[in-house]
Amino acid sequence: MLGSTNNKARPYSAQHHQQPLCTRKHQIGALFLVAATVFFTKLLGSSLPCSSSSFTADPLATTSRSSSVHVTNGGDLLWPQRGYGPVVDLKIYVYDEREIDGLKALMSGRDGAIDSSSCLKGQWGTQVKIHRLLQESRFRTRKKEEADLFFVPTYTKCVRMLGGLNDKEINQTYVKVLSQMPYFRRSGGRDHIFVFPSGAGAHLFRSWAKFINRSIILTPEGDRTDKKDTSAFNTWKDIIIPGNVDDGMTTDGATLVHPLPLSKRKYLANYLGRAQGKAGRLKLIELSKKFPDKLECPELKFSGPDKLGKIDYFEHLRNAKFCLAPRGESSWTLRFHESFFVECVPVILSDEVELPFQNVVDYTRISIKWPSTRIGPELLQYLESIPDEIIEGMISRGRQVRCLWAYASESASCSAMRAILWELQRKVRLFHQSTETFWLHDGSIEMRTTALFTSCSFAWTYQPKAIPSHNLLAQSSLENGACSTKSEASSREYGVLNGEAEKVSGILKRRSVVLSGASLVSSAVLGFPGDGLAVIKQGLLAGRVPGLSEPDEQGWRTYRRPDEKSGGHGVGWSPIIPYLFSVPQGWEEVPVSIADLGGTEIDLRFGSANEGRLSVIVAPVLRFLDNFDGDATIEKIGRPETVINAFGPEVIGENVEGKVMSINVVQDSGRTYYQYELEPPHVLITATAAGNRLYLFNVTGSGLQWKRHYKDLKKIADSFRVV
Repeated sequence: MLGSTNNKARPYSAQHHQQPLCTRKHQIGALFLVAATVFFTKLLGSSLPCSSSSFTADPLATTSRSSSVHVTNGGDLLWPQRGYGPVVDLKIYVYDEREIDGLKALMSGRDGAIDSSSCLKGQWGTQVKIHRLLQESRFRTRKKEEADLFFVPTYTKCVRMLGGLNDKEINQTYVKVLSQMPYFRRSGGRDHIFVFPSGAGAHLFRSWAKFINRSIILTPEGDRTDKKDTSAFNTWKDIIIPGNVDDGMTTDGATLVHPLPLSKRKYLANYLGRAQGKAGRLKLIELSKKFPDKLECPELKFSGPDKLGKIDYFEHLRNAKFCLAPRGESSWTLRFHESFFVECVPVILSDEVELPFQNVVDYTRISIKWPSTRIGPELLQYLESIPDEIIEGMISRGRQVRCLWAYASESASCSAMRAILWELQRKVRLFHQSTETFWLHDGSIEMRTTALFTSCSFAWTYQPKAIPSHNLLAQSSLENGACSTKSEASSREYGVLNGEAEKVSGILKRRSVVLSGASLVSSAVLGFPGDGLAVIKQGLLAGRVPGLSEPDEQGWRTYRRPDEKSGGHGVGWSPIIPYLFSVPQGWEEVPVSIADLGGTEIDLRFGSANEGRLSVIVAPVLRFLDNFDGDATIEKIGRPETVINAFGPEVIGENVEGKVMSINVVQDSGRTYYQYELEPPHVLITATAAGNRLYLFNVTGSGLQWKRHYKDLKKIADSFRVV
């Protein structure tokens, strides 16, 4: 019976009618096949060339988890197949400090006096290192239109620490820089990378939550909820990076201090750091007084004759089996990364800490995390119970992956930069969109409410080949500050004429939440191009008909919008009710492109090289106000505070909070005018409404122009009237 204990295998005999199922020849053949398979597998594995963008193959045989990073016997890093696999295929555009006004100030201070080499040391050095490594990277592209990601270089922490910019200046400069980035607006910042290397994280930029809350942030800091209402780190879009360990400890062959054998280490554990009034650190200092033979907590001095030097610090750090890393001002601490290079096991005493590259590094195999609420004798008892062979194993595994904390070139087989590139690749999107982008049935795309963006008309075209509808290509390039557009297929080929597309695209404009009083938070200068940006001239101009009078006795001339001047097309079309204002001699009309703001909002520009510039924005009320009866007044649109909060950001390129110096309400010929003065930046805004149009009259000038010609600029602003 099957399964019976009495059944025995019966040998085949000559009288058996069946042929043997497995002969000696079969067995020899099977052995030969197995041996040949093993031989050729090893031969091919060692001879096949690796891709230039590939992380090295050959997994470590002792590890079975395919999702973890491995190190080969030769010391090369093996990135797992999990996710996007080991091959990095990226194109990253690195902004140049000279192409955007204000970017240099975020790198070297308001006066340009801070040298980047001064910012290489300390915790903030990663800002400089990552920037320099990307500049030399084979993944760098100099063409914005082909970039997967955009890197914005700033040394903000260093500049702030060295007095190059204060907090207010940092905030204003960031906003100014972002307002000049078309590709930032295209994606809402989703494909732009920022580095914030200190415990403060992105909070160094006070308005981060408003302007870069969708961007990719590289930071060692994953939590600041102790001092902030919210953390700037988002685990799904941001990347935790290693702290900046001294190069003297991370560079091969140039180690400042070499690790000691476990048997020669004096202490069980140590903590090297200041108390800073933090509960966990104070507990460790008290614990070291009770158990001085087990726990070392020397009083660190960073100045004076007893100052602890760099080598002294690492010599202390290496003299224990365990390096304790409690929370300080923030949840992360550089000591965690430093411990790997003196080969002591890090013990994390920070509950909220986030660690780098958690997708591929199993920290339970190389470190210990202990509750910060249980710092006391039981911690030392637990550490003391761990056998040396276990400690040696953890140190050995840590030795294999510590190269991930070293900011070496991507050409190195293992480095923090290679790991960051792999993580960045996981953030790449095929399609880019934001609240500022709209697209039509023919694949064309329009950016709303910004002169710089709409001049860069991103032409989206279907490919002639039969491919899925999601394979659309956006192609655009910025050349010398102007934007040119490329198209791979004629719109006629798809039955849509350019003119028809422009008519349809005209309807896709701003619908503001004016009545709710919410700010539109637009980071582009609607009325004025930024300093250093040429006024864009493209094709047809919006009907330049002279409307200036002869000078009066004081030399002032009055401009009245001619009745026959073109314009006024688009949503809520109607003839534009004329307006007038006065300017001194020397002010001349500046061309306005029909591409500016869809061609219908900036109606006029004037400027004087010596005194300043102005613009008149005429926007259909139907674009932002529902239930409109056709007879607009500024009072129907909103109170003075509501109007400036809604439209001020589009004029000055940043939130107006704290910038409105004065508000004045003027009545003239039955019409109400709201008059505002903002500083900084220096701008005078007059707002009113007539017919079905909102009018914004904006006057501005540089700091020197404002100082010298303020009276004339104020007179110009006060002279604006709709007739």
